[in-house]
Amino acid sequence: MKVKSTALLLLRNTPLDVIATHAFANDSIDTIIQNLNIDNNSTLPHYTILISREEDLHSFVTNIPELAWEMLEYAEEPLELLYPKKKYQNALDRDEFISIRVVKSPKLKQVVQQYGPLITISADLLKRDNSLTINKEINCSEKNNPYNQVKTMKLFSDGSFTFLR
Repeated sequence: MKVKSTALLLLRNTPLDVIATHAFANDSIDTIIQNLNIDNNSTLPHYTILISREEDLHSFVTNIPELAWEMLEYAEEPLELLYPKKKYQNALDRDEFISIRVVKSPKLKQVVQQYGPLITISADLLKRDNSLTINKEINCSEKNNPYNQVKTMKLFSDGSFTFLR
């Protein structure tokens, strides 16, 4: 996939504040990683890939269960899916699962379409004394959006699943 931009973005209200860059912009990802304070005890991946089209899943995941397509189609609130058998690999990886969210809110979808698939990391993971230079800050909040949390569903190769939050 072609990198549209290597800008470092601060996305506010996604519903959390996240640092983002194009998912394949390795230099930008390395810059973010250098400024992180990562807790290795977390059971969730440290990053989430935001995509605007369901078809983009094929760039990141080798096997997409039918259940995932159904969940993405009918989800009304933000839904993050953890997939097994990923294609994508970066320096933040520590297990076989990848976290992907197909964005649906108009503002966030516009940002992802403009910059391409984004790798996002919670702004809370930044070191207090970080030297990260943000190229652009974007408020992604929607007036009528009642959601303040993202649901996370973990899919397994055998077709089973569990909700983590």
